[in-house]
Amino acid sequence: MKWILLLTLLTIFQIGVNQELNCNLTINTTQVTGGSTQLPVVNYLDEKVRSFINDRRWTNDNIKPNERIDFSMLINITQSLGGDRYRAEMQINSVRPVYNSNYNTSVLNFKDNNFEFTFSQMDVLDFSIQSSNQNNLTALLAYYIYMVLGYDYDTFAPNGGDKFFDIAKLIVEQNQSSSFPGWSASESSANNNRFWIVENLRQPRFKNLRSMAYMYHRQGLDMMHSNPAEARKKMAEAIELLKPVYEDSPNNINVQIFFNAKSTEIIGAFKEADAAEKREIITVLDRIYPANTTRWASINQR
Repeated sequence: MKWILLLTLLTIFQIGVNQELNCNLTINTTQVTGGSTQLPVVNYLDEKVRSFINDRRWTNDNIKPNERIDFSMLINITQSLGGDRYRAEMQINSVRPVYNSNYNTSVLNFKDNNFEFTFSQMDVLDFSIQSSNQNNLTALLAYYIYMVLGYDYDTFAPNGGDKFFDIAKLIVEQNQSSSFPGWSASESSANNNRFWIVENLRQPRFKNLRSMAYMYHRQGLDMMHSNPAEARKKMAEAIELLKPVYEDSPNNINVQIFFNAKSTEIIGAFKEADAAEKREIITVLDRIYPANTTRWASINQR
């Protein structure tokens, strides 16, 4: 019954004309091996991917032009494998505005090193969740689009991204038998692939990943204009919610995604705190994300 509802929602999403996304797309071929570094097909790829993302409706929400979600996507094609198949890396970074400011905060920042796909200039990029026989390129793009939407909506309402993460999970399930990497829990790099990124967000034991996103953004950052001290307090409380996640899963990819997006921002915000507050947040950060210990120490620098 749950999947029937998702199919109905997706059908509704794709009928409308108010697009929700504004993707700044870059496709790079300068590192290509196994084929021409020019790859004439890239011109077609750029046009079709850009249209697929930006000209399609992905939700049934009424989105004003100034409310569209901005994100960048860099597809760095590294190898031509023959037969219209390409190996690439993909870097995605989505942002959302902070209330009553000119500042945009990074929300989803992730690099997919297994962005492999087939494409020819005659291909039509289309996507339907009803079909389990998707072109891997459209499956990849749709997956990350729903992740962008889910991450963004989680910052505005508790568990606001549920419906989008459910669709992303369904895309993963449809690609379990795919010959393309990045979809399976059994892969050698499975702890940080597409399967686990969405799976972690749906597991009750990692529920703090979701509640943290709302508290950090809506109750923290968005209040910075009116009460910076209280905003930092909420941001610190949100970060502390990640402690049980880290203790349960020290290599949790979603924790890494959060700090990829937020490390510089956190350092800047807490440089304005008093000495006691700085000590407390540095202790928490060192415990949860020790890979950044040197950077966390810079909170004490002015």
